[in-house]
Amino acid sequence: MIGFLFMLAYSRSYVHYLFIVFSSATLCMAIIISSGCARKGLVSQEALRIRKIKDFVEHVEDLYEKGDIGIISLFSQDYMKEHPTLKDDIKEDFFLFTSISLDMFISRIEEKGEDLEVTIHWKGTWTKDENAYPNGGTMVMIIPADHNIFIKDMAGKSPFGISRLIQDMSNGED
Repeated sequence: MIGFLFMLAYSRSYVHYLFIVFSSATLCMAIIISSGCARKGLVSQEALRIRKIKDFVEHVEDLYEKGDIGIISLFSQDYMKEHPTLKDDIKEDFFLFTSISLDMFISRIEEKGEDLEVTIHWKGTWTKDENAYPNGGTMVMIIPADHNIFIKDMAGKSPFGISRLIQDMSNGED
């Protein structure tokens, strides 16, 4: 059989025929392989949830940097009742500082019952009268595990209301 193909290959008319057959087969294989690889990957529900949390944290960061008081609406009413000065502290941040730069990095998301504990490392610079006040810390933002994302609670060192901390530090308190 192989000998027969070689004999056909030496004939000029069959060489042209074999070239067309092999190139057509190669082209068909390339199309089949590329169409199989071009399929869109499926994204898991867990990946979508993590992306949604990341987008929420970026939104919080963006509102705070812009000095948008709408950030208050991202906190639960229960949290605001437990921390009645938070709204005024955030407003004071926006009034006192001419610019705020905040970087928040999610290092861990842990499910605890019906809530998610989002561990965030942050660093920021608050500028007032050409004086820069850098600060940083770690906080745990507690959000519901369901589809509605808002801040239920926070633990650790929060950047929100930092003006109070900076004023305390400049007055010699620790």
